[in-house]
Amino acid sequence: MLETEQAPYFVDVKWLSENLSDPNLRVLDATWSVPGNSSDLPDGAIPGARFFDLGFLKSKTPLGAAHPPKDVLKSMADELGLNAENHIIVYDKQGYFSAARVWWSFKTIGHKKISVLRDGFPAWTGAGREIAENLQSSGTRSDYRISDPAVKGVSIEAILEAISSNTQIIDARPPGRFSGETPEPREGLRSGHIPSSLNLPLGRLKTSQGELLEDNEIHQVLEDEGINKKSPIITTCGSGVTAAALALVFEHLGFEDISVYTGSWTEYGASDYPIETT
Repeated sequence: MLETEQAPYFVDVKWLSENLSDPNLRVLDATWSVPGNSSDLPDGAIPGARFFDLGFLKSKTPLGAAHPPKDVLKSMADELGLNAENHIIVYDKQGYFSAARVWWSFKTIGHKKISVLRDGFPAWTGAGREIAENLQSSGTRSDYRISDPAVKGVSIEAILEAISSNTQIIDARPPGRFSGETPEPREGLRSGHIPSSLNLPLGRLKTSQGELLEDNEIHQVLEDEGINKKSPIITTCGSGVTAAALALVFEHLGFEDISVYTGSWTEYGASDYPIETT
């Protein structure tokens, strides 16, 4: 049976396979890649999956906005035939990357029953499950009912306040970009990081095969990195995608005060505010 209120943060392949025929279930393929870096993704889809265009949503989200526009999200949900009572399962073809940003986006309009497929499409194909040749068409248009946000997003003003507070700013970008040794992939951005921020690349939470570590292993990584579960956290990255992936993991592990800086380095790196390099 599907849950009637809050859904689990993650579901696994076995769970999804057993529940795929439930009429209240909706599966979204949320695959998105940094522009110019979309090669080598596998073909096919999980049966019944519909495509959620994260790139379109990002293009309609003003830089610096704490949350994506509600009217755009509602329109996209309507086009996909979604309603607020559906249990939505989100996955991406990288394994664990852009699906979390879509999870977070739906949480900004109060969706209760939404989960991410742990390790995504690679886990599905690796388990030998059925693969559809194409994504499913959207079907009948719905009238999605928006609710109050169930997650927090912040603007650059909150970042500036956090720099000199006990709030932990955690950056999910790779170490070279955090330190400033590797140039940013987006033109016009400085290299470095927000002062007082900590670097926790999303890859640190994955195995060498790209699968998410077990919860106890992630807890150990966070302890090793000096991340305090009791202090507020703002996650950031290049454009707010892996920031959402960190936020989902933190919430799954029981952290309570988590915010995503949606503007991330795309906004901060283009500003005149102080940066650090190491």
